[in-house]
Amino acid sequence: MISECYSSKWVLVLHGNEEIIHSSYGDWQHFTMYLIFLLTGVFDILCVKYGTRGRTISHMSYIFAYIIEASLFYSHFQGRPVLDAECHKLIAYSGMAIAASLVYCLFNPTSIIGSCFCCLLILLHGLWFI
Repeated sequence: MISECYSSKWVLVLHGNEEIIHSSYGDWQHFTMYLIFLLTGVFDILCVKYGTRGRTISHMSYIFAYIIEASLFYSHFQGRPVLDAECHKLIAYSGMAIAASLVYCLFNPTSIIGSCFCCLLILLHGLWFI
């Protein structure tokens, strides 16, 4: 995760009379995704260790993580080939669908169908990364 930041390609951009140095945005987007899911895992461990409202905090952290992931994927397709851009959009839509199903599971904790649908969406979302 940290190597994404240090191995990023730094680019010098000339804007008017100013020189602006920035890195490749894709590397920082990957770092952000890794970091947010790392924090979600830390929240899960703390909820299990201290036992305070574990399911609510866990669901909220996953909702937050999938919304961030979906927004990063949705903003990650500029300047890419058409097929690659469409794939990134589909991944973003699946991330938002997972977040919506997690919200449903948060407000209906006894719904077996909601939990199974959430698991199905996460499995389908994860198949893309294989």
